[in-house]
Formats: sequence, structure tokens, C-alpha cells
Amino acid sequence: MKNFMNATLVLSFCVVTCVSVVSYASDSETDSITKQYEEKAESLKNKYDASLTKLNDDTIKKYEALLKKRTKGGDLNGAMEIKKKIDALKNDTNPLSDEEPSATGDSLSESQTKAEISDSYIAFYETLMKNNIKDARSYVDPEMVKAATPKIVDSYLGVMGAYIQTAKLSPGDVKIYRIILGKNRKDAKVIGKYKAGMTWHPQKPCYWVQRNGHWYLGDEKVLEKFK
Repeated sequence: MKNFMNATLVLSFCVVTCVSVVSYASDSETDSITKQYEEKAESLKNKYDASLTKLNDDTIKKYEALLKKRTKGGDLNGAMEIKKKIDALKNDTNPLSDEEPSATGDSLSESQTKAEISDSYIAFYETLMKNNIKDARSYVDPEMVKAATPKIVDSYLGVMGAYIQTAKLSPGDVKIYRIILGKNRKDAKVIGKYKAGMTWHPQKPCYWVQRNGHWYLGDEKVLEKFK
């Protein structure tokens, strides 16, 4: 139970932990430096996010045009390669990566798996936005729920929900930043992102596991040995 409590606290929505700034004793000089840092960091991040998003969108459009061209020309193998690159960009991965595909399946099944994780991830947070703790619990690993009891799980989900409601997040404000599948594709390291104002902020990595064909939020401590 102690492990579950620690994992849940670490997995709590990063409204506080991801964007907080270390606090020191009040000092006008340090406050000034901190403020300058925050303003410059925010400006750089906004420019980076906007540039990367535009680059991805522009590249996808070019790939899609080439996909149509190759499909019409009967080059199905070439079209399939382009489709893989489009899927990679839409999943926030590098389409130019030389990493070999997993031996357990092809790129299409990998994209499908990531889509399933993404759907469950977003649905989980949307239930918390509605303060629907019972439904949110249905996205937590049944093994964790069994070990810690539903009452304890609900208590910590309530804390996560409170963070989300305090930040006034709405559907569409939570998305997937990156998904790294395990070797057997039965678990994954998932990094989400949430929108605060006009800026997207990455969350702390969390662990998701597949059980009986469904994806669940798992124990974050597993990430220490995740491969």
C-alpha cells in the first residue's frame, strides 16, 4: 500500500510540480533574476513549441501529397513508407530515426497500440475533469486497486482531480507528448502535456500497462527498470 501511495503522489497531475519554481527567502535581487529567467524561458519555450508544431504540420502536408502521388502511381510499397513517416510525426516521434521496428509487430500495429494508450490516457483525465472518481478508477491498474483498496485509490484520485479543477483544464487541454512502448508492447512509458494559458507543459512520465486487452495507469515505480 505504501508503494501505491508513493506512486500515486508522483503521478499526480503536474499543475504544481512541473511548472513550479524553487522558492527562496524574499530578496529583491534574486526575485529580479528569477523573474527574468521565467520570462525568457517562457518566451523560448513558446517559440520552440510553435516552430515545432508548424514544422510537423508542414511536413505532414508534404508527406500526404507524396502519399497520394505514390498511391495513384501504383507504388504501394513507397506509399506505405510515407504512411509510416506520417504516423511517426503524428505520434511526436522522429520520422528520420534509424531505430529498427520491434520484432513483435510492424509499424502499423505500433501506431494502433499508441493510439489505444492515448485514448485511455485522455479519457482518464477527462473523467477527473468531471470529478467522476468512480470512472477514473476504472482506468487504474486493477492490481493496484486490489492491493490498495478502492477507497484509498479514490482518495488519491480525488487529489489529482482537485489539481485539475484548480487549473481549470477542459477537454482538449490534455494530450500525449510521447509514448515509449516496452519490448513486448504490453506496457509503456507515457509523457503527457497539458495546456495552461497558451502554453503546453510536459508532465512527469507515467507508467501504463495492458491487462486483458485494456490499458491502465500503473505503478510509476516500474519506470525505474522500464525497457
